[in-house]
Amino acid sequence: LGGYIFAGISRMGGANATNDIVAGTIGILVLAVILDVVLNLITRVTTSRGIRV
Repeated sequence: LGGYIFAGISRMGGANATNDIVAGTIGILVLAVILDVVLNLITRVTTSRGIRV
């Protein structure tokens, strides 16, 4: 995903440079949100009820 961003930056001003940057950025954002949800679920499952607020 970072490759799309760096490829777009290196071809700045060329055709599809902005598309590569946006595609890489959106891909990273989606991956970050999915990972955040998974880690929150793991935390919720592994934390005992007495500690959870």
